[in-house]
Amino acid sequence: MLERDFVSQNLSTLLDAEIILSRYAGNGETGDQLCYLVTKVFNCVSHVKYLTISKYGLKFLTYQDHFLKSLSPFYNLILLEVTTAASHIGYGFDDEVILPCWTVETLFKFLHVSPNLESLIFVDGFCDYKAYPSYDWWLDLIPHCLLQHLKSIEFRGCFWNQAEKDLVRLFLKKEKVLQTVKITVSGQSSYFSKK
Repeated sequence: MLERDFVSQNLSTLLDAEIILSRYAGNGETGDQLCYLVTKVFNCVSHVKYLTISKYGLKFLTYQDHFLKSLSPFYNLILLEVTTAASHIGYGFDDEVILPCWTVETLFKFLHVSPNLESLIFVDGFCDYKAYPSYDWWLDLIPHCLLQHLKSIEFRGCFWNQAEKDLVRLFLKKEKVLQTVKITVSGQSSYFSKK
């Protein structure tokens, strides 16, 4: 239904899109079909200026064999929001209101097809490293937008754990034209209990 009703449509005049998925694809034929459809949806909205994507929207893309080769470039994209489905839609999902660390690795890959991105927003805080070591965040090849265009980064609802601190440091170290960094620490952060 998704492919027949929406994905085959011409969406080249669309300026703003949200791709919010609440679950991962799973294995098997159904998972493969979902991954293929999600890639098609991303390609259909590659002309947008503003994009909101959930962590599983990014995860679906990584299931493709040639992640970057299967996506059209997002040349017009200037603002990207990364969120969880639960915080965006509501708490009816199994999805937690926290971003797993693997989101960052996948996001850096997506930034390679978003060369003109000017603003990046993380709507939710990240879980800590316990299951996700920081080596996943190394940048072998720095995305073009970090060198030329990315002017603002916003971290909302941070828990101010080590993973988030390292991510902020990574952006500050690699970013060449950054003008604004905004960090909002969540009231649920253990940071406040230390004071």
